[in-house]
Amino acid sequence: MERVLIAGRGAIAARAVESARAAGLSPVAVVSAADPQQAHALGADAVERLQPLAGANPYDDVARIVGAAVRSGAGLVHPGHGALAEDPELPRLLAEAGIVCAGAGPELLTTAGDKSLAVAAAERLGVPVLPHADGRAAIMELAARAGFPLVLKPRSGCYGQGVQVVYTEAQLRLVLDADPDPGAMTWYAERYVEDARIVGVTVAVDREGRVAHLGSRESLLVAGHLKLLDAAPVLDVPADMAAAMRRHTQVLAEGLDFRGVSSVEFVVSPDGYHFLEINPRLTGAYRMCETQTGIDLIALQLALAQGELLDEWAVRDDPAPHVVEARLFVRPDSPRPGSLSVLRLAERPGVSYACTLDVTRQVRHESMLVQVLATAGTREEAVGRTMAALAASEVSGIRHYGDEIAAWAGGHVTTHV
Repeated sequence: MERVLIAGRGAIAARAVESARAAGLSPVAVVSAADPQQAHALGADAVERLQPLAGANPYDDVARIVGAAVRSGAGLVHPGHGALAEDPELPRLLAEAGIVCAGAGPELLTTAGDKSLAVAAAERLGVPVLPHADGRAAIMELAARAGFPLVLKPRSGCYGQGVQVVYTEAQLRLVLDADPDPGAMTWYAERYVEDARIVGVTVAVDREGRVAHLGSRESLLVAGHLKLLDAAPVLDVPADMAAAMRRHTQVLAEGLDFRGVSSVEFVVSPDGYHFLEINPRLTGAYRMCETQTGIDLIALQLALAQGELLDEWAVRDDPAPHVVEARLFVRPDSPRPGSLSVLRLAERPGVSYACTLDVTRQVRHESMLVQVLATAGTREEAVGRTMAALAASEVSGIRHYGDEIAAWAGGHVTTHV
């Protein structure tokens, strides 16, 4: 039985352990000696222990993960859906060690990880993009030409870290002047579209370059550049626009040599849609895709990495249910480590949770506490079930974005199911 190293932690790693075993693989978990939360490793056949890193997350350290894979005798590594899965050094170093990575290749990760390179690639392939620029001089020229607001993004940032929206030239100069290296092209900027929606399209690509669509979703609520509430399928978008976004996702997949499971995000407004970014990894919305397709996406990643072709997988072709997912992200100003005082997740019809937290142990590395997913026959009912589950549950002791989700629900939900 081939060994697979599950290079992650938390609920996604626990699921990957289950999926790997169901696929006939022997799962090996990684655990930091300084991580109080280790439930993700309970079902694994073996555990590789990572030495703590002062002020850093050892689960994201490529050298330590590759070393653990070599020590364990793994022939395959599942990179999870965090920062590690976006680091081009991981597949590069694994390949040098003769180990397969069940994720994107280094070239795609390098392109996707740089906002300027990603949008240039999309533009080159004919995908609609917003007015954009990188580097101080070009950004100032963009502001003069396209006006405000602009959104400024660190070129190599991820998960919305460091993203800022500026509405005046004074605000723009304040951000740019704070750059420790004014001559460097640190920032990427593009026209900010207010009151727009973010639509994500997920695809799988096999070793022969064939593409399968695995569903689309839209963000109902975004705060701090984090997607707090997503829903599928996408509603109130003309059929031709939805088809065009799927087509352009396939264009990017073929033009940039996607492999495995990846997503492309678009900004949708009354003026149309524009490319936002490539997520060359499993996203936090993977369970939504699984509900839409009936496919275990982690098992699919592992199979494609081992050379299986997409025609061996049957994507559901009957109408998928409506699905809504809420995510209780930890607020960035919450102390680390922190402690949950209460963790009580209510059982509700049509609702499932992704959470492996032990309330008796401190929380150190988590960025998200709980994911709440509900399915129903309509969008309204799925939203209502999600909100009813949140209202009946209690997650306290660590500050999260539950209040924002509840406030959104107050203006959108008429009934709880």
